[in-house]
Amino acid sequence: MKHYKLILIDRDGVINDNSHYYVLNKSQFEMYPGVPEAIKKLNDLKVIVVVVTNQGCVGKGLISEEQLKNIHDHFKMCLEEKAAYVDDILYAVDSEFTPESRRKPNPHMLKEAMENFQISPEDTIIIGDDIKDLEAAQRAGCHSILVRTGHGQKMEKNLPQSLQPLYIADDLESAVNYLIS
Repeated sequence: MKHYKLILIDRDGVINDNSHYYVLNKSQFEMYPGVPEAIKKLNDLKVIVVVVTNQGCVGKGLISEEQLKNIHDHFKMCLEEKAAYVDDILYAVDSEFTPESRRKPNPHMLKEAMENFQISPEDTIIIGDDIKDLEAAQRAGCHSILVRTGHGQKMEKNLPQSLQPLYIADDLESAVNYLIS
């Protein structure tokens, strides 16, 4: 298996449950089992881990960027309790009704992460639960893994041949185990 230097991870549906319409506060942020341990495995291998997430709830005025930062701080604290960390969290605040270049399926956040850490697309992979994640990966020239958590199981059934990911995993932990095996 190729050793990727940069792992991009979608948030809602991969890291945390996205059965709520939006995660509007830290009490609604329900991390899936095994997420801190999976990220810790990547940390131990010195792989750069960046969360790339669409957060249209900010653009719609449902929460402020400060409230989003509080949710992300809570997430980082949960990781720290398991000696894990992410190197960065990039997000798009525009809504699906007025998408800009940062919002997936546009590749800007992915390209920004690669640029920030000076990693090539060939050495980058995104783990996501939605076709938007796979489309963004294709547009950015990097690889992708689809997880069955979140929207993934539904997406898997209707996945266009042109967007076939490198692998389809049950969850983030399975995806990481596949990558490091």
